[in-house]
Amino acid sequence: MPPTEGVAHLSVLVQSLFDGTTEQQESDHPFDLALSATINADGGIEVQLQ
Repeated sequence: MPPTEGVAHLSVLVQSLFDGTTEQQESDHPFDLALSATINADGGIEVQLQ
């Protein structure tokens, strides 16, 4: 698979160690992903992330 762009959306509830208050934080983080897949002689599949 050729390099492909993606975006991971993170949504977390963060709690302060100081006073215990909480707040929701949202953020998007772009990333690239490429992989290769090989079918072995025994029928197993080998996947390598690049």
